[in-house]
Amino acid sequence: MAADAEVSLALREPLRCAQNRIHRALRLRTLLPAFKRAFHRGDLSDYDVTQLVEATSCTDDPETLARVQESTLGNLRGQSGSELRRYARRLLDRLDPAAALRRARKARSEADVTLHPGEDGMASIVTDQPVEDAMIIKAAVDAKAITAKQAGDPRPIGVLRAKALTQLCAYPTSLGPASQVRAERCDVDHFDEWPDGATIETNLGPFDRPWHNRKTRGSLTVTVDDSGAVTVTTVLGQTRTVTPYDYSPHLDPSPTASDEPKDPEPPPF
Repeated sequence: MAADAEVSLALREPLRCAQNRIHRALRLRTLLPAFKRAFHRGDLSDYDVTQLVEATSCTDDPETLARVQESTLGNLRGQSGSELRRYARRLLDRLDPAAALRRARKARSEADVTLHPGEDGMASIVTDQPVEDAMIIKAAVDAKAITAKQAGDPRPIGVLRAKALTQLCAYPTSLGPASQVRAERCDVDHFDEWPDGATIETNLGPFDRPWHNRKTRGSLTVTVDDSGAVTVTTVLGQTRTVTPYDYSPHLDPSPTASDEPKDPEPPPF
């Protein structure tokens, strides 16, 4: 029996939501009976129970879970669901120190980037990733945006951050010859040196610190064409050209005549 499909249709909710609902019910019935009884009494709300099930999902040890339930329910003082979740997690970490490590490993294994279409030609990119990686990207985006703003770009800082993120994707690594340093770990450098070169997105690119220093000292020159292709030239005339990463092969191709749905066959009557 496909219980998730039945629940999804009955409650008119996405299949994943139905699956989560079933998972929560099974955890409450088999491993968290005290939380289940508290929910039936009205001591815990539906949101409270959801938060507590998620907070304790990293262990199936009955004794540990029994102690978490007893302590949590014994300290109910009108806390919000989020506060109960944090309390249960801290308690579980003390009772089972390995639980925090398992939870962190599980979270990292589920890292992802998702696109959420919006309105008025806009969309949101949401990334769920290790905090150290997220901080690197945010710092790089802020640095690019602040550099442009200080140079006089009149656009809002949020618009400059969005443009900076797009540029990081166009040049995923340093533009220095043979460098494999990721763009978010690089300096934001002017192709045409400032102050002659403007601080605008088409005149900025990622260079790791050693190559940035050599460019500043005149060991190489950089040119960029209208397509965004960047050519680095050394004093001896050696060149390396980097083109912006082309994401079009990863997009769905336009439908062809052979891909178009055919007229359905007439019914057999």
